[in-house]
Amino acid sequence: MKQATLGLASVALLLSGCGGPKDEYAKGVSLYEKGDYENLVKAKEFFNDYTAKNPDDGSVDKWVAKVDNALITEAKEKANESYEKKDLKDALKYAEVAKAGAPNDKEINKAYSLVKKAYNEQVKFDKFARYLEESYIETKSIAEEWDNAVKLAETGKAQPISLLVTARNIYPKVIALREKINAQSFTLTGGSDTAFQEANSTLFSYVVNIENNFSQVMTLESDTSTSSYVSQVDSLSPDTLNRSFLDVQDEIDNYVNEKTEKGEAKRYIKNTLQLTKAYDKKKAEEKAAQSTTQQTTANKTTPASKSVGDLTINTK
Repeated sequence: MKQATLGLASVALLLSGCGGPKDEYAKGVSLYEKGDYENLVKAKEFFNDYTAKNPDDGSVDKWVAKVDNALITEAKEKANESYEKKDLKDALKYAEVAKAGAPNDKEINKAYSLVKKAYNEQVKFDKFARYLEESYIETKSIAEEWDNAVKLAETGKAQPISLLVTARNIYPKVIALREKINAQSFTLTGGSDTAFQEANSTLFSYVVNIENNFSQVMTLESDTSTSSYVSQVDSLSPDTLNRSFLDVQDEIDNYVNEKTEKGEAKRYIKNTLQLTKAYDKKKAEEKAAQSTTQQTTANKTTPASKSVGDLTINTK
């Protein structure tokens, strides 16, 4: 059996030996005959409602059985397809439907347990990945703020002393980031996922280096040259920043691709960590928000006017 499948085989639909439907539940039968998952769900809802209102109508039982069996079949196939794509949220949804329809089916229960485990691992991973992305965005923003200040000083548009001012503005942000990462380390303590702990430790060490860099900057004399300021903050150089987060990425890759002693995949999840994409998305959102704010301000300051024929009359 392929690792990426749940082992859920289709079952035959109960299609024979049934008479025609009553007019009262013809709609439910029509939905059932379409055969796809969405319409089978609607058919089940229809017949649930019908039987609740007509509990003594035994003629509907055969159609209820048909719908239930068809829905179990479709749910199993959908669960398999979603699991193969590592769309674990959908896989779990379909597996739950199959389990509800056949609660004593050993094959379905085994598959459900497999999907549930993978889904829980994915949720845990996604939460940590989003935290790493947020940390990257904060670190990258700090680096960008420092780099912009350095460029102004290097081109003579600002005095070297401006870098000391910038360092003092940035320093509290670095401390806050370090404290956030340190707090995360406590949530990981005692856990079984050493890759998460190692990734966070790598990140913590890197941010501590940045903090130390800025501590040194703030001890420099007021007549320090631009190059001296820059040399003190080597942790925010593009190479150092990228290398540090590549190390974090490698540790996360190791977690996703970890093998058992038998060489089999230890977990079946997607690597959803996307540092650069998350940063670019955040910047695009900030730019859009800034543009909206500027447009709103412009609208408020532009005099309203009314057009009368070819004349424009200011109303303010």
